[in-house]
Amino acid sequence: YVNEIPLLVRNSIKALSDENRQGILIYLLKNNSKSFIEISKDLKMPKNNLSYHFKILIRYGLIYNFYDRNEFAEKYSFYEISKLGKRLITTLMNFIKPTLYMEEVDALFNTDESFISAEGLSYQTSSFIKGLTITAGNDLIGEKVNYKPFSKKEQIVAG
Repeated sequence: YVNEIPLLVRNSIKALSDENRQGILIYLLKNNSKSFIEISKDLKMPKNNLSYHFKILIRYGLIYNFYDRNEFAEKYSFYEISKLGKRLITTLMNFIKPTLYMEEVDALFNTDESFISAEGLSYQTSSFIKGLTITAGNDLIGEKVNYKPFSKKEQIVAG
């Protein structure tokens, strides 16, 4: 049955099995083309580790390397997420829509802001609006869910 999943999909999933490679893809998705040095500095990743992960991402077609010349005809190397990489990441991020339950929402009010920020959640309330808006997930998902605090055991699905 494993052959029913195309090799390209299996290899792409294999490439995404590492958090560093996931981070590189999301970074390139948000920042377009960047040089090796820029990526290494921004992600605070040693060059040898970055090089190792680049080889895997390039091998499986999730990123590519290209060269560009400046006004002095000097050649510079850049990396960019491929169409396959963009499609894979955005499909996965859209597929995994956050679902929140009342207990989790109620727990937000008893949690310090650093935890909420680390979890990628934010909330705001208004005395004029009898509701709560929660942004769940990360910047790529950016889903908003409306929550009415007086309804119990109600499932809130991002939409």
